[in-house]
Amino acid sequence: TGLAVTSDGKHITSSSRDMTIKIWNLDTGKEVRTLRGHAGSVNAVAVTSCGMHIVSGSADNTMKVWNLDTGKEERTLEGHTAAVSALAVTSDGKRIVSGSEDNTIKVWTRKTGKEERTLNGHISPICSVAVASDGKHVVSGSADNTINLWNIETDFLSPLTAQHLPSFADVDLSSALPFFGFLRGGIGYNYKVSNVSHVLLSDNSEAPPVLRKAKWSPPSSSPNP
Repeated sequence: TGLAVTSDGKHITSSSRDMTIKIWNLDTGKEVRTLRGHAGSVNAVAVTSCGMHIVSGSADNTMKVWNLDTGKEERTLEGHTAAVSALAVTSDGKRIVSGSEDNTIKVWTRKTGKEERTLNGHISPICSVAVASDGKHVVSGSADNTINLWNIETDFLSPLTAQHLPSFADVDLSSALPFFGFLRGGIGYNYKVSNVSHVLLSDNSEAPPVLRKAKWSPPSSSPNP
């Protein structure tokens, strides 16, 4: 159950529990085509910036890359051991980032379908992932109540813990701030990370390398719509 809009604003792609992906004409609201191939609920969908490819993630533990113009499946990506729950594509369209209920994030080469690396750090299913415009930094939100910031070229991890929310259902990135920009998390709530109260730096070789760790409290005013 996901949505993505092509960069030219002409089409919407939707994923569904009926195991399909549909492409819609945004001007007319009419269905253009239906993509079939997954053997489970399709939980996430993403579109490359060029608008030529769709990536879908499913409860069948796989991802598929589709040609948007023809609707043909180009390849299947396998490696997760549980449902794929979140997807993002780098701005150059060369890499796919996937989050899964197996608690991991994986980075893939889109053209070959080859897995580049696995990011371990969360202890609960991944709810969402987003990629910064530099193509190197990824933010992941998890049911373990944390948001993690990753450098996918070095595996550096920076956990951002928010104890006031049961889980992070969605994260997004903005170029307005370095690295993580705006983090959107929670259930119907929207927060700017501007009231960080603690910053910790760690060089403990026994632990994963940490860039930054922060905790914050929800704003006292009503959440933004």
